[in-house]
Amino acid sequence: ATLEPWPDLVERMVLYDLRGHGESSGPSRVGIGEEDDLAALLDELGPGPFVLVGRSLGGGIAWRQAARDERVAGLLLLAPVLDLRDATRRRLVRAGYPTWPIVPLAFAWLRLRGLSVAESPAGRAVAAPVLVVTGADDEITPPATTASCASAGPHIERVLIVGAGHADLETVDPDRLDGAIRSFVDRVRAGVGDGSG
Repeated sequence: ATLEPWPDLVERMVLYDLRGHGESSGPSRVGIGEEDDLAALLDELGPGPFVLVGRSLGGGIAWRQAARDERVAGLLLLAPVLDLRDATRRRLVRAGYPTWPIVPLAFAWLRLRGLSVAESPAGRAVAAPVLVVTGADDEITPPATTASCASAGPHIERVLIVGAGHADLETVDPDRLDGAIRSFVDRVRAGVGDGSG
């Protein structure tokens, strides 16, 4: 379900695992600086143009790459984690764990490993069309946390999936999501065709 409707819309799809996920070597860098891995992958794939699709933690990674890479013709973010500290806190609360002292200790440990959590990538302008899809009931990246995206550029559209949480966007209202993605791809194609995106 997570791949629909992409096979009908693009010539080629490339999926990769973040560090420490799936079959990638690790350890995970929890998205910090991992846009460099994505850039290396895009370099291997050729000149583009590319549409980046980022889900959850991958959303912030894709945003940071899109903000610095003119080969990116479109950016689709599904329940994007744009504030790692806030998303970590929300995950702990949802699971019934205390946020203190876990969150401060976790981020101190990241700093000791040389991983500095940067500002939200939504502060970085993206010239390409952007579609941000959020579940109305998402407790990890609620709609309010993606509101900052709207100020990052004129080509940003937000879609709210009523009844969806963080991980079920494709199953709660697949027709609405499918329509939003198809409309987004049409916008990207129009921009690539006229040289503006």
